[in-house]
Amino acid sequence: MSAQFGHIQTFSAKGNRSGRNYQSICLEAARAPGNMNHIPNPKPPLIIFGMDPANIPAEITRREEIARKASRGHNLRVRKDGHRLEGAVHSFPEPVTALSDPAVATRYRAWLGDILAYAKADSARRGIQLVSVVQHLDESHPHVHCLSIMDPATNPLMDAKAAHPGWVAQRACPKDGNPRKAYIEAMKLWQDDLFDCVSSKHGMVRISSSRARLARADWLAERKEKEELAAYQRQLKADAQRWEAEIQEAKRISRMNRARQAGMEAYARGQITGAHTTADGTKLFLWAPSVSDQDKAAIMAAIQAAIEWVHAWVVAMTQRLARAAGILAEAKRAGIELRNREADRTAAETIAAQKVRGLTVSPRQVVR
Repeated sequence: MSAQFGHIQTFSAKGNRSGRNYQSICLEAARAPGNMNHIPNPKPPLIIFGMDPANIPAEITRREEIARKASRGHNLRVRKDGHRLEGAVHSFPEPVTALSDPAVATRYRAWLGDILAYAKADSARRGIQLVSVVQHLDESHPHVHCLSIMDPATNPLMDAKAAHPGWVAQRACPKDGNPRKAYIEAMKLWQDDLFDCVSSKHGMVRISSSRARLARADWLAERKEKEELAAYQRQLKADAQRWEAEIQEAKRISRMNRARQAGMEAYARGQITGAHTTADGTKLFLWAPSVSDQDKAAIMAAIQAAIEWVHAWVVAMTQRLARAAGILAEAKRAGIELRNREADRTAAETIAAQKVRGLTVSPRQVVR
C-alpha cells in the first residue's frame, strides 16, 4: 500500500538556500524553457484551475503595488524579501506509465478531483487564495502543483507565511517553547488533514516508509538501495531457475547411469558366477568355464566404464548440491533481511499512528 505525498512551502523573490524563488517555481510549473533541466523529456502542463503559472509573478507584483498604496499612512511596510507564494505538491502513488490501464486512469481522475476540491477548501480555510493548479505527466509519477498568493484586501503585508500552518505555529510559539517542534507538529496535523480528506479515500496510508522524513539526498540514496535490492532479487530468481535446471540435469544423469548399469548387468548375466575380495581389497570375479578371455576383457571394460561414470556423477552431483545450498543460504539471508526491514517499517508506522491518535489538536485549531 502506497503512502500519500503532499508538501507545502512558501517562497520569496530573493530565494531560499537552494536558490529557489517564486519566479523559478512558477516558471518550472509552467514548463518554461530553461527552468526544467531536471526533466529529460518535458511536456506542456495541463492547467486544471486558474491562471497560467507563468503569469503569477506579474500578478504578485500587481498585488504588491495595491498593498503598498493601501499601507501608506497605516504604519505598515510591505517587505521586499517577504514570502509571496505558497506552492503545494501532491503526487499520485502509481507511475505515469500505469495510466494506460483504464482502471488506474479512473482511480487517478477520482484522486485528482478530490485533490482539487481539497486544495480549494484548504487554501480558503487558511486565508490564502488559490490562483493556479497544474498537472504534470512528464516525470515518474503524476502530480499537481497548487500555487496560492495572498489577497492584499485581507493581508496588507502580502505575507504567505501568515497562512502556512508550520510558520503560523512557529510564530505563535512562546519564548520558552520549541519553535521547530511547533512547526513540525503543525505540519503533521496538516498531513493528517490531507489524509482524512483525500488519501484515506483512495487506499493510501498516512505513513509507509521513511521517505516522508528524509532529505532529498537521503531519499535518493534509499531509492538507489531499493533498486540494488530489486536487482539482487532478480538475480536470486535467476539462480533459483539455474538450480532447478541443475536438479533436472542430475535426474537425467541418474537415468543414464541406471541404463548403463542395466546394460552391464545384462551383458554379464550368466557369465560371472561369483566374486570374492582378497586380503588387499582386490575384487576377483568367478567366471563361467565357457567365457573366453576376449569376453572377459570386454565385460571388465564395461564394468570399469560404469564405475568411472558413477564416480563422475557423484562428483557432479556433489558440486551441484553445494551450489544449490549456497543459493538457498543466500536466499534465506535476503528473506530475513527483507522481513526485518518490513518489521522495522511496520513498527515505525505503529508508533507514528499512536502519536497521531494521541494528539487532540485539529489543523483548524492551529491555523486559525
